[in-house]
Amino acid sequence: MTLGSRRPRTAGSKRKEIEQLYSHQFKTPAHARYFSIVEGKKLLMECKVRLITASAPQFGREITNRGWLNLTTYPASANPAIVKEFYTNARALGGEPETYSSYLRGRRIPFDANTINTFLGTDWEGGRCQYEQTIIEGVDYEDVVRTLCLPRERFELSRVGVPTHLKRSFLIPMARYWMTFTQANILPCLHVSDITSLGATFLFCVMSGRGVNIGSVIADEIRSCTRNLHTRTPLGHPS
Repeated sequence: MTLGSRRPRTAGSKRKEIEQLYSHQFKTPAHARYFSIVEGKKLLMECKVRLITASAPQFGREITNRGWLNLTTYPASANPAIVKEFYTNARALGGEPETYSSYLRGRRIPFDANTINTFLGTDWEGGRCQYEQTIIEGVDYEDVVRTLCLPRERFELSRVGVPTHLKRSFLIPMARYWMTFTQANILPCLHVSDITSLGATFLFCVMSGRGVNIGSVIADEIRSCTRNLHTRTPLGHPS
């Protein structure tokens, strides 16, 4: 009989014990502490858009043609506690690499573009979409205004002359429908009386028939939420 055959503890086994200790809710002790910041954040719930599609058939046809029907309705209400755990564990802490994944009740939860497209029943083949390419190459804001706005309306500008937002009252009726839908279910925000230059660029790409990888747009929006430490910044896409 061999005595003292217990395997010695290593750094790897110690790390595994730490992971197991926090496996129910939080990925690491740092994430458990960070939860106190996320816990106070407001959730921006998605909205059903049946009333929009009923009053604007052209809007409904574009939703159908793009395969975005699952963005107009959601199967169940979100659980705020679960959503906040998701956002807590999605943040990169302690030198972790930033990824498109979180951790929830013992399971890894990916939220990359392909996963979101699969969830929504949409397809995207190829590289960057035209919306992403427009952001990278530079936005022609005059073209955006011509597509979205009523005559003689313009972007509100920053002190250094950079376009910042468009007021809802500046938009043509179809752009207002898309603004309502986008701010509820794609690029959620608290202030719905205007739309940011980024949101306006999204509307421009949709209304001008450009390709949009919706999974990538939502994945980047979720990751953007994980980066913001301000307690007043809301959390979107809870469903």
